[in-house]
Amino acid sequence: MDEPRDTCDHCGSARLVWRKCKQICLDCGRINRSCADLRDDDAPPSCAVA
Repeated sequence: MDEPRDTCDHCGSARLVWRKCKQICLDCGRINRSCADLRDDDAPPSCAVA
């Protein structure tokens, strides 16, 4: 069974990308979440602080 995909909280789109520690919807352009919203083990590698 496939893992559920993240969807935009604002428009429901599955077209999400991580940029500069923010998950942005490519359809509506709004910030869906940021690294601060996630637990350390759920954050993408771009959010890691050395």
